[in-house]
Amino acid sequence: MNKMPGRVCAALFGMLAAVSVAAQTYPAKIVRIIVPHAAGGGSDTVARLLAAELTKAWGQQVIVDNRPGAGGIIGSEQVARASADGYTFLVNEVGGMLIRLSAHAKLPFDPLKDLMAVGMVAYGANAVVTHPSIPVRGLKELIALARARPGQLNFAVPGMGSVAHLAGVELEQRAGVRWTYIPYKGGAPAIIDVVSGQADFGVNGMFSVFPHWKSGRLRILAVASRERHPMAPELPTLAEVIGGSPSGSWQGVLAPAGLPRDILARWNSEIARINTMPAMREKLAAFGATAESMTPGEMQQFLADERTRWARIVREEKIKID
Repeated sequence: MNKMPGRVCAALFGMLAAVSVAAQTYPAKIVRIIVPHAAGGGSDTVARLLAAELTKAWGQQVIVDNRPGAGGIIGSEQVARASADGYTFLVNEVGGMLIRLSAHAKLPFDPLKDLMAVGMVAYGANAVVTHPSIPVRGLKELIALARARPGQLNFAVPGMGSVAHLAGVELEQRAGVRWTYIPYKGGAPAIIDVVSGQADFGVNGMFSVFPHWKSGRLRILAVASRERHPMAPELPTLAEVIGGSPSGSWQGVLAPAGLPRDILARWNSEIARINTMPAMREKLAAFGATAESMTPGEMQQFLADERTRWARIVREEKIKID
């Protein structure tokens, strides 16, 4: 049997030692989490909760950097093009990101190739909400009003091609009505305009709407979850009223493709640990959300399945985004 030359052997052990040292000292500088939407939305909320706990655990600052624009494309592309060195991550609503892949013919990156799954953090079901001044108490009444005023009701969406947008399109078709879509740069500004009465209604994640519903500034007509929401069991599900599949906001962490395995494992382990903390669960619950953990492999499969699901809807509805 041939023996490995001494110099090669020494070089190999040197590289392994360097990797080990790097893993032990990570993170050695500020870690940046990019949120591709405006501050105050679901992704921003999750990113800030996560960043605060990681900063405590690692003794190194983890900051949130909001980069809104183009329905999340701008900030997501920055992460896709970043160095896979463990210092730039993305927190985003992963279903909406994959809708963009399906609906945008000129998307400058491929979420399933240029980004890699790190871990799921939270899930918040979508909710159909109105301003209290709109004369409806339930979803059936909203549909009746839309039929009486075709195209006149304003539907606030956090970006054309978002999960909320497609959920609204699906609701339109099931109900046989039409309304006018008003696009915003993220969930927070869309909900703010519904709260202020500038827009009539919308579909958005419980992350964004739950606090406003609790304060009485919004009325929730239905929740798009499989079962009634545990913190609002009096609210009907969308399926109970008109049928349809569950939809919502799956908030996950992604990294540039090629992230070292040791850093990937450390992040996933920390996310899982943080999600078991009562304080984290309580904070998510305050936004109507639940902690959801997945391994990188489970999340990658979830992303592939979501891509197939939304691509079919986009194709059937011939939705295009300029």
